[in-house]
Amino acid sequence: MPTVAVFNQKGGVAKTTTAVNLAALWARRGHRTLLVDMDAQGNATAAFGIAPRPLKGVYDLLVEAATVEEVIRTSCMDNLWILPSTPNLSGLDVALSGVLEPQLVLRRALESPSADAEYVVIDCPPTLGLPSVNALVAAGELVIPTFCYRHAQDGLHATWANVRRMARRINPVLRINGVLLISPDSNEVSRRTADIIRAEFGDKVYQTFIPGDNLIPLAEESDMPLVLLHPDAPAAKAYEKALGEIEQRIYNASRSSLRNVESTAEDEAKELVTPSSWLSMIEEPGQR
Repeated sequence: MPTVAVFNQKGGVAKTTTAVNLAALWARRGHRTLLVDMDAQGNATAAFGIAPRPLKGVYDLLVEAATVEEVIRTSCMDNLWILPSTPNLSGLDVALSGVLEPQLVLRRALESPSADAEYVVIDCPPTLGLPSVNALVAAGELVIPTFCYRHAQDGLHATWANVRRMARRINPVLRINGVLLISPDSNEVSRRTADIIRAEFGDKVYQTFIPGDNLIPLAEESDMPLVLLHPDAPAAKAYEKALGEIEQRIYNASRSSLRNVESTAEDEAKELVTPSSWLSMIEEPGQR
């Protein structure tokens, strides 16, 4: 099953909007889809009308206080199930501080038959703490949404660097599927920044971008993904087109892993990251 994490270390760059719309599109096409909400804010959970938030969620699953069967929820649409977030997910780092290999707990949980799906989409918080690390260890594909302004560009650089290191040290099958530009057409600064990102990251940037669309916040207020509530909206059409690019990259037979395209020394690529040292991967924003 393709497992796609949606992550960026910068907050407010449409991670949740992207995750819920991709999940909804796959489900609408008839694919059994699982959405995992790894953000303690729970916006992806609320996006499908699961409110108030459930008593048990991903946190309980990861600390082995509940099974997948006890946590998984149906959604407002066919073919889509959700592992919901609860506020205590923000304390996951502390709760798993004494656990062996804490970065692997989500991957192991998704091996449950009850979590079986054709597509898994993981919405991540905007920090490289244990919830995001678990998502990136469980995933094979990464989608990085980003707005086109200076601080968001810095967040993209930090995310890119840390994911490359994680692919070398913890999850060699993780690859950056692509960078999704959000509202690059909104003003002249955004257009210039988008051109810089395209020049810097090349074909890792999707040809499709998501235009600014006033219907997106209206959909969020309605607890419904845009692609379901307003399927003909410009942004909804763009997400559908972007999904085609994501699928093409997932199933491209000639793709290579991040490890194969890295120019690092072989001994670094084989370095073992122990449970107590995975945080050493984190680089400061701006480092490449």
